[in-house]
Amino acid sequence: MPTRQEQRKQRQVLRERFNLARKTEASYGRQLRQVAAMIDRIVKHAMPSFQTSADLVDQLSPLQKALEQYAQLLKPWASSVSARMMEQVSRRDYYAWARLGETIGRAITQEIRYAPTGQALRGYLEEQVELITSLPLEAAERVHRLTLRGLSSGMRANEIASKILETGHVTKSRAMLIARTEVARTASAFTMVDRKSVV
Repeated sequence: MPTRQEQRKQRQVLRERFNLARKTEASYGRQLRQVAAMIDRIVKHAMPSFQTSADLVDQLSPLQKALEQYAQLLKPWASSVSARMMEQVSRRDYYAWARLGETIGRAITQEIRYAPTGQALRGYLEEQVELITSLPLEAAERVHRLTLRGLSSGMRANEIASKILETGHVTKSRAMLIARTEVARTASAFTMVDRKSVV
């Protein structure tokens, strides 16, 4: 049974860990919102005013191409941003476990410090890059789907265009969901890897 002092220390570590998690999520979210903002600019730039459905169809292909090119350009940046987020989560976990390790013992601290997280890191890094680069690709797919559905149902071109112009907002919501879930998922994955290495 842990003493009161040990319980206080554990609660403090958990509070610090939670605060760091929120900072990491906020930072990651800001960066993903930048991607959403760029997608919004691409969509709005590619959607000049037009009068007919034929004008809209003419703009569809260049818009999709622009979003797909943005996804390709995004890969190196996505890799860097994902690696930074994972480093923050990893560092946060290391310090939290190290603080708990003071009460548990030096042996566990050494295990955590040299745990085999490298393979897990590479796997999660690739997943993060895919998620980030999926944002413009999903936007391109949404634009295509909205255009086809609108044209087949007889919607006017300006009604379809107004729905397409909402793509930036939809992408921003998706970016925030990715930031929220992926920081938490990465943190729990590190915890699982660390626990397996201790056992």
